[in-house]
Amino acid sequence: MSGFFSPIKVGPLKVGPIGLFAVSASIGLTFCSIQVEDPNPRPSDMANSITNGMNLWGDIEPLVKNKKRPAFCIKSKGRIDGPIFSVKCSQLIEKEPQISTYSVFTCSHYPHQHSQGTYSPENLNCKQSATIESFEEPENGKLIRYFGDGEPLEVEKNLTKKKGDLQSIGAVLIFYVSPLTLLLFGIIRIFGKKHSQN
Repeated sequence: MSGFFSPIKVGPLKVGPIGLFAVSASIGLTFCSIQVEDPNPRPSDMANSITNGMNLWGDIEPLVKNKKRPAFCIKSKGRIDGPIFSVKCSQLIEKEPQISTYSVFTCSHYPHQHSQGTYSPENLNCKQSATIESFEEPENGKLIRYFGDGEPLEVEKNLTKKKGDLQSIGAVLIFYVSPLTLLLFGIIRIFGKKHSQN
């Protein structure tokens, strides 16, 4: 095993598998850690998917007293939770030039056994919250664009795409290129031994 991990000579350099792995993984981590401002005020993470929940308003409206269409609804779902999710909706109470105030209600979706683990409006349970929330600009505008009936600005879309591209490159380097360097190193060592024996 120690023979595999010993370096091989490539021109004037000596290269070992651990070194190659570390270099490609380090480059991947660098791409992942590059700081690009995410304009999304509530971005998803490794554990949770956070998306616009306004498409559920038609199913939610009969379950709440206030029939006023929300300014925005934030849907949160664990990446391994299947059809289990929650939705937090904010209905405008008062809007001022630099701050907007909202009443809040939340809904949860837990499928019953007979629903075969799929989404069904009958599995929604909604509850009005006593919480009153206020958001200042520009966060309020971003919440409406990302989780309401609005749409992100072009500059916001470009920033989100740039951040996603950097993270994708980093992930490829860490999870694909780094292991492949070990495989390539092994192939070079095997063929190198055969060549030396001949």
